[in-house]
Amino acid sequence: MRPIKRMLLAGLFGWIVLSGCERPDQPDKVVESNQVDPLILAVQPYDLPSSVQQHFAPLQDYLSDVLKRPVKLYIATSYEDQIQKVLSNKADLVYMGPTIYVKTQKIQKRAQRPLKPIVTEPPYRGVVVVHEQSDIQTMSQLRHKRLALGAYFSYAGHFAAREALNQAGMQLADLSLYSFLQRHHRAVMSVVYRHFDAAATTEGIARRMISQGHPLRIIHSTKPLAPIVLAANHHLPDALTERLQIALLNPTFEQELTLSLFSPQGYRPYQGQHYREVERTMTHFER
Repeated sequence: MRPIKRMLLAGLFGWIVLSGCERPDQPDKVVESNQVDPLILAVQPYDLPSSVQQHFAPLQDYLSDVLKRPVKLYIATSYEDQIQKVLSNKADLVYMGPTIYVKTQKIQKRAQRPLKPIVTEPPYRGVVVVHEQSDIQTMSQLRHKRLALGAYFSYAGHFAAREALNQAGMQLADLSLYSFLQRHHRAVMSVVYRHFDAAATTEGIARRMISQGHPLRIIHSTKPLAPIVLAANHHLPDALTERLQIALLNPTFEQELTLSLFSPQGYRPYQGQHYREVERTMTHFER
């Protein structure tokens, strides 16, 4: 075969190979075009990341199944980080405590991009715990003592505890020391190790840690607090949020069994009046 003819055949073969690589019906291209970006569910770091991940796994799977779209969990590094994820549209769904919800919603309403509340958990209680061998029995005995708080934007871990101090005739200045330790678990463990005399947390976390054998005792319990909110960011379609609301408030029998792994008491419709008291409490202590 002549050299020129061999070159032409080689070039033709190379063109066929390259064209085949660029065909639109290649398997890898088809998979890529069918992929759907996951929805990001941002949650606040109220506990150890491993505990949060484990706790939210059933809800994550449930939401993915309802929406027929993957839902990816993002555990915020701080309560402020969760706010930033909303403001930058990097979070599609958020699971927020009452304080952080009120704060974020206020910012979003000013920007005319309000969050879309979907459902809430039942109300919960905040508590103050001490070491089981402590002599402290009441909030009034915390004067000149050391109090561990959670994150600044935690309702049970901060604002509800300050309200309890006020009811006992005290302010933070009447303590010998107080510190924001960011996570409920960290605050409570500081009492276990006696680095602090008392800690503010939620009743659920306190009772769980007591059942695990930690030497703790509850000295104060709040009234029921405004519940935790599951909300959608402003950019999600109303049809999607309505589908989630129906699936969470009116699950089928099979769905209810799955959902109970995450929320045994189920969900409730959002009621805005619960959060007006939260806003008043925050305003009072942030003056």
